[in-house]
Amino acid sequence: MAQTNIGSLILKRNLSRGLPELTQKPNAFYGNAQTDKERIFKDNADKSFVYRWTNKLNNKQYIGSATNGQRRLLTYYNLNELKRTNMRIYKALLKYGHESFSFEIIEYCDKDKAVSREQFYLDHFDFEYNYLEKANSVLGLKDSSAVLEKMKGRKNALGLKHSDDTKNKLRISQLNKKHSIESKNKMKEVWAQRKMEKLLTQPTSLLEGGNILLTNNKSKLEGKSVIITNIETNVTTPFVSITEAASVLNITRVTLRSYAKNNTVFSVLKPIANTNEFITEKYTISIVNK
Repeated sequence: MAQTNIGSLILKRNLSRGLPELTQKPNAFYGNAQTDKERIFKDNADKSFVYRWTNKLNNKQYIGSATNGQRRLLTYYNLNELKRTNMRIYKALLKYGHESFSFEIIEYCDKDKAVSREQFYLDHFDFEYNYLEKANSVLGLKDSSAVLEKMKGRKNALGLKHSDDTKNKLRISQLNKKHSIESKNKMKEVWAQRKMEKLLTQPTSLLEGGNILLTNNKSKLEGKSVIITNIETNVTTPFVSITEAASVLNITRVTLRSYAKNNTVFSVLKPIANTNEFITEKYTISIVNK
């Protein structure tokens, strides 16, 4: 096959897109991406560059760029990431193994130039494992037929509603779902954290110095008053109405009445200063007729 020298580039025809194949002498070459893994990271972890993977068995290639060498390289050696993402080069690495590939640094460059330099090579040369014609873009990326098949039923994402039959099946599936103890504890932690975050965004915090605070503007509404008592310290805090108490406690009036009627203990998570931990304080709720 005829070859033409243009500067340091040697071009030969490739039938993939009818563009030349890049045979530029690389800045760094690693003949076995598996056994040379440690050296690849050591030499390039803190650099930005344009790189190429070449399958030594079929000579298919992939061009890419990295602004953070270590982060990009870690992706290629993370089997879970290779399995999760639908890219030809990832599938090829899984199929043939890293030992079947060579890895090259085509050129080192500044971070802000990496994508444009990758685009230069995409515009002028052929790389069989590349999906896209634009660097750092998802334009033209197609899901596998299996993924597309799974997505067919997701009409709700388009603003359409599930049928009553589908809603019922979803409800039943959730009712019959069993969570592990670990999952239950995790969910409790998440909900407790959300509750505390909401409480701490109230105009006046529920907690200060271990005591419940009244709101800044006490309502003078007529009705039943409420007494909140700290079980441990026996400190009481009065509220002029059920509405005010429910607002400060961040619960509904119905819920507050239920706590008072059933003598249920109301628990509040209190953050420990200068830590990410919480302690639980318990209160009783009493409703008093005026």
